[in-house]
Amino acid sequence: FPSIIIAMCFKLFLLTKSFNEMMQEYVNLSYEELLAFARRSLADFSDELGSIVGEDNTASALAFTTLACLGVDATLTDLECKFICELMGSNYTRSELLSLVDSINQQKAEEMADLVADRMSGSAKSAFVLFCMAFLAVDERFSREEVAFVKRLIG
Repeated sequence: FPSIIIAMCFKLFLLTKSFNEMMQEYVNLSYEELLAFARRSLADFSDELGSIVGEDNTASALAFTTLACLGVDATLTDLECKFICELMGSNYTRSELLSLVDSINQQKAEEMADLVADRMSGSAKSAFVLFCMAFLAVDERFSREEVAFVKRLIG
């Protein structure tokens, strides 16, 4: 989807559904739908992410944001591990991903993701938030911490 369509759908969705209903819609998506959605969203915000953090830092910023998403609820499920490996084309083991998540300062990672979201234009920000929501929804539930994280990103 072109980024403008994603942004318009996101705004329409927010107008017609409550925040909790929107979050539940993501939880109800299949694994394959979430993976496809994350890929489209990534394509729609990656250029702007590069502009914000510098082209040489894009991969690091994306990895840091992804680890922030994985660490928000302080659990890492097998499905989340599979999701990140498929999306990023990697073959990390669960223990390697746990080590990576444990190695970051979760508060700083969330603050960085929030700062990046705040600097993005409307359509890129929508795609960025939807990307994060796909990561958070893949384990088929949203914790209170995850909902609060998404609200901060939308902010």
